[in-house]
Amino acid sequence: MPDAMTARDRRAPVRLHPRALRVIERPARQALLGLVALLSLTGAIGCGDPAPTEDAADIVADSAEVATPEIPEPVESGLHLSVFDSASQTTGGLAVTHVKTVTPCPQPLGFIEARNDSASPAEVRVDIPLALQVEGPAGAPYRVESGASLEIPLSFTCKLLFQQKGTIEVTMVNGASSTRLSVPVTIVVRPAPRGACDTDGNHTIIDHGPEPDPGSVALTVWPACAAGGAADEAAVHACIADGVVSHSGVTADCADCYADHALCAAAECPEVCPWEPGACADCRQSAGCTATFFECAGLDQLDPCEDHLCESPPPPTCGAGTARRYSPFGECTPELTGRRCDYPVAVSTDCGGPSDCVDGDCKVAPGQYTYAPTVQYVTTARHAPYKGYSYSIAKMEAELTERLGPEFNIDPTRLLDLPGSALLLEFPGLESLSDQPFVVIHPLGGRPSAGSPPPESGLGTFEVGQGSFSASTGAPRLTLVGRLEHHYLETGKSYDAYDLILEARVVESFDGGGPKLRVGVARGHVPLETYARLLNESLARCTCLNLPPGAAFVEAFPKPDLNPWIGCTHAFRDAPHGCVTGVDLPGCLAIQADPGGACTVLSVNTLTDWFADDGPVDALFFNFEFEAVSASVVGEY
Repeated sequence: MPDAMTARDRRAPVRLHPRALRVIERPARQALLGLVALLSLTGAIGCGDPAPTEDAADIVADSAEVATPEIPEPVESGLHLSVFDSASQTTGGLAVTHVKTVTPCPQPLGFIEARNDSASPAEVRVDIPLALQVEGPAGAPYRVESGASLEIPLSFTCKLLFQQKGTIEVTMVNGASSTRLSVPVTIVVRPAPRGACDTDGNHTIIDHGPEPDPGSVALTVWPACAAGGAADEAAVHACIADGVVSHSGVTADCADCYADHALCAAAECPEVCPWEPGACADCRQSAGCTATFFECAGLDQLDPCEDHLCESPPPPTCGAGTARRYSPFGECTPELTGRRCDYPVAVSTDCGGPSDCVDGDCKVAPGQYTYAPTVQYVTTARHAPYKGYSYSIAKMEAELTERLGPEFNIDPTRLLDLPGSALLLEFPGLESLSDQPFVVIHPLGGRPSAGSPPPESGLGTFEVGQGSFSASTGAPRLTLVGRLEHHYLETGKSYDAYDLILEARVVESFDGGGPKLRVGVARGHVPLETYARLLNESLARCTCLNLPPGAAFVEAFPKPDLNPWIGCTHAFRDAPHGCVTGVDLPGCLAIQADPGGACTVLSVNTLTDWFADDGPVDALFFNFEFEAVSASVVGEY
């Protein structure tokens, strides 16, 4: 078979009409093949395929949804069949896109080349399924003389305008041999674009592209373009469109629609656009700018804020000595084809000076923290399944119980890695059950103070461990911001390693201690190293397993390129176990009886399903239910 360049050069002067046949005589074929082979062996001919033409690249881009099969190996029988697309590029199948009312009909798909290098005439049959709306030229079956080649063009008839898919079978035979070629055909039919932005690429960018939305970009760059010395409105328009294209990547004609919209807003709403987003959106709508944009773009005018929750507030900030925390529940404002989330400041505290504010918290001198009167002591906590995640702490604890017994289960409140044996929830400023847009909660760790009433009585007093506070600011290490509506409390995520969220029903306490959490839920994730340490503390009760002093049972193994996991240490595997029935814990006996099985259940390596915004997280999910009673804090330790 000649190389691709020889075939293309031979065909170029005799490009056929879609319904025409041309027989090409090649009397010196064999001599030419011999020369090509000789040049190939001596290195005179390059071994790479020629680059596709620009037109061919466009066809491939239009048909990106369809995978084209590999080109079949040639059959060495003297009879050769090949398939070429409409750009005369060799291919294993025909895959094209037909746009209604835009693409001409009938639409050329490509052609079959039948080459007869045998000594006898050959016949070519092309079998096209009835359901596939494709036609070849009249005169089938087709005759190919010895030493000649034949091009059989194929076209989409456009009789049925929906996706067509099937396989064309081509057979070439003479008295001595035969060859066969299967040609997969996929024709994707699309409606004509309704406007400049109504293309797959633009839809992808507008729906899932970078923030901010192209409409917001257009409004943002408009003042700079207008003030940049542009000679006239056309120059300002071009400046805005260039900014939209460079930021988002939409097509130039789509960017023109956004630029038109920005100029309309500038003309009709100069007092509020773009300075006041909400008022600007309302003004653009009433002035007709929005409707004109969607007509130009050819997009459906939907509410971008419908069914969208603004729940990703900015992190705490420090500015001019003021510490600010933002509400986790923002307000959504439509921005043409996107949305804007605005988060009000929930807590603003004057720290006294710029150096007194760190990471959104005011520095507090040790021992000077003032505790709120409303504190809750978590009396009971139990793991709740985190549905849909096989790597939750609840699943891990269930497997530990099934294999080793309940001795090694970890108190869910310990997952927050706070000091002491008590989990306290402090509510600064929460003194009534009236609806409140901003409620601050500080989870603290502590212990009952000496001589305190029973903690479960609702009258217990506690001391708080210093580990509950930040070493750099002295402020509480965990801070949640939420809201109280109709006796229901919910918070956003904490800004730390836990992504902690609390939800609870709040009722009036009968003991006079203020609001009380009746039933609550805490969920988030715990760093893998923390969980490994808690497991080691729990397993340390098995002294009969005789680990060396300071050695760990399990260890967290970070894997930068793979998923991190927890597994047994070599010290655990190699230790001389000596547990005795009737003396040591049943769980320790179970580990001794089957160390390999114990290591299997202690291993955590199923983190492949969970990803945060910045990639896989070295953590396990937790989800626990809790109940709490009133308490008070009397000091620190």
